[in-house]
Amino acid sequence: MEVMVRRDRNHPSIIIWSVCNENLCHSDHVVDDARRLQDLAHRLDPLMGRLVSANYNEFNGNKTPMDLMGFDYGPEMYDRWHAEAPWKPSISSETSSAYSDRGLVQNDPKTGHVRDYDTEHPSWGQTAQVAWQAILRRPFVAGGFTWTGWDYRGEPTPYAWPDVSSHFGILDMAGFWKHRAHWYHACWTSASPPALHLLPHWNWAENQTVEVWAYSNVEEVELIHPSGSSMGRRFPVAGNCSHFEWPEVRFQAGSLRARGYVNGQVVAMTSVSTTGPASALRVAFKDGLGAVPKSKEVALISIEVVDQHGNLVPTASNVITVTGLAGATVLGTCSGDPADQVPNASPWRNAFGGRLLAVARAAPGARLAVTSPGLPTAELQWPSTLVV
Repeated sequence: MEVMVRRDRNHPSIIIWSVCNENLCHSDHVVDDARRLQDLAHRLDPLMGRLVSANYNEFNGNKTPMDLMGFDYGPEMYDRWHAEAPWKPSISSETSSAYSDRGLVQNDPKTGHVRDYDTEHPSWGQTAQVAWQAILRRPFVAGGFTWTGWDYRGEPTPYAWPDVSSHFGILDMAGFWKHRAHWYHACWTSASPPALHLLPHWNWAENQTVEVWAYSNVEEVELIHPSGSSMGRRFPVAGNCSHFEWPEVRFQAGSLRARGYVNGQVVAMTSVSTTGPASALRVAFKDGLGAVPKSKEVALISIEVVDQHGNLVPTASNVITVTGLAGATVLGTCSGDPADQVPNASPWRNAFGGRLLAVARAAPGARLAVTSPGLPTAELQWPSTLVV
């Protein structure tokens, strides 16, 4: 605890000290130990005056030893705990545990996959929307820490084998956005420009019925069928920070469009379109981390399977191999599929939802070759000069 506080007390991103998490809070003298660690944080961090909390429900209520009550799930207990100690501020120290897999529309226990609508959660948790609504309605709860930001190895709830990774992340293990990430973006982003995201993809069998959602921070969303007919305007199903829903939309090839309205005026538009078959590979340094690799640093490389018009093919699962050329070394690949059992360091694997991440290190001017049976080879070249 001393090492942690001394190391991080000058970091502005630190807003709360936590003394323990769930079972790790157990000791022979739980309350006394918690108070001792709380006093240590106060003594070592006197100037910032950060509050001390824990992710442990046994500390909540009128006998809490903490500066800040930490609610570990259990939103049905928020009001009771607050009534017992109304003078204590609160934080949801762990919340949601919603699970999903990028781009999928149905649960499949056999393959170990979970649909990518915000409808799935374990017995102890809630969907992202329901968990946040419970916090949003209560001014005495400052916010919540979502389990989790990224998928990770282990804890493959709700399924076991063949899964080797969790489904809890807002992002998958490759760092690609699940649909749920667009809900967070719509809920927390500025209204200008407004966010509008439509799901799922639009590659289905003719006349199949599809459940369509939209995530947005506008007042109303209208869905336009590929036939040109309006499927109607919708308000968010549960108020702000929820979603817009059309339960049964008949598939027809083409573009499914959405219009977002504020005060009766169209302020945002988006669409999802039927793609052709896989015809090429698109390779680029991934936005954010690795976008401009420095000398001796690893680069994150996005690989997409696209059709003849350059549109991502969301159902593609092509086998892709990444090869380093002229000084590039491939360190590994990742698809974001929680049931992908190919070792991390492998230079090949199947795409998942038409995407793959590669991790590589290279000297200036080095190249990567990306291949897949039946598709043209794609290459990516490092700049001739890299920042040291």
